[in-house]
Amino acid sequence: MSLELRDMEGVSAPYLEGGPWINAEAVDLEDLRGLVVLLGFWTTSCHTCMHSMPFIRDWWNRYHDKGLAIIGVHTPRFEFEKDWDHVERFCRENGIVWPVVMDNERRIWDGYKVPEWPWFFLIDKDGIIRYDHAGSADHSLTDELIVKLLAEVNADMEASAEIVEEHAHDKNEQTCYTFGPDVYCGYEKGAIGNPEGFHRDEIWSYEDPGVYEEGHIYLEGPWEATREYVRLAEGCERFDYYIAAPYTGIEANAVVGPARGGEFKVYATIDGGPVPSHMAGKDLQIDSGYCFVTVNRPGVYQLIRDNDSGTHVLRLTSDSDELAVYQFTFGDCLER
Repeated sequence: MSLELRDMEGVSAPYLEGGPWINAEAVDLEDLRGLVVLLGFWTTSCHTCMHSMPFIRDWWNRYHDKGLAIIGVHTPRFEFEKDWDHVERFCRENGIVWPVVMDNERRIWDGYKVPEWPWFFLIDKDGIIRYDHAGSADHSLTDELIVKLLAEVNADMEASAEIVEEHAHDKNEQTCYTFGPDVYCGYEKGAIGNPEGFHRDEIWSYEDPGVYEEGHIYLEGPWEATREYVRLAEGCERFDYYIAAPYTGIEANAVVGPARGGEFKVYATIDGGPVPSHMAGKDLQIDSGYCFVTVNRPGVYQLIRDNDSGTHVLRLTSDSDELAVYQFTFGDCLER
């Protein structure tokens, strides 16, 4: 998304009307006057949010004792993300130590007119929004603006040019290309390529047409379509039943989880065959020719991570009828 001026820049930061909180008691922005505040909107199922986390952690480590406060606003995409234990565990396991407010009713999201995840706001010492942009945008620009705003309240930050130059490697952090659209799987927001469409809230035996278009899912076999996800209604062992997602990119992720509970394996193929080891994402295991992830709670799993961009078809199945697939997300950025 481009960095054009949005209408939230230059206005007083709205009240954080949410909760409960993680890593802190409730924070009032009025109590943070005199500090610079980075407000970051995210959710646990957003793989792009995870790419931004190392930068936020770096800003916390470098600047939080120099006048920068960081607040994460967790606005859920799916129902399972409204669970406090789920988010607290995620924060603990991923080194998120700054305060996080749960925004389950989307009051903060709506108040700040947030269009997507992740999204950053920088609030100055007087409580005015000075920066309002996509959190996946140029992180070096965010770094420069943090230093600039800190220099307004902290004389020690006057040497901002040296500080920014010290971290200039952030400017060339990634090379990104065109990639396929993210795809929801539930009938509320999803797009299915099977000619019969979604059969809502019932188990239906779908037939894969074999002709694919990016931005859609394709089902084979018995699946139950719900508002947020599709569930495999009968486990199988040899990809007799599956969900297929065509895409273009370097990286493919799936938001999956147990529909009712328990632990099971989700098996993956790429273009009809096993995933080569050089394409295996960080969460994918390869054992005796089988490519799988072990799932015992809902979350985003990186299945494919290649060194070259390409067009592929990812298929998932399971030997369990617990498999619920919420979303596929794709990326096409290489670290430089």
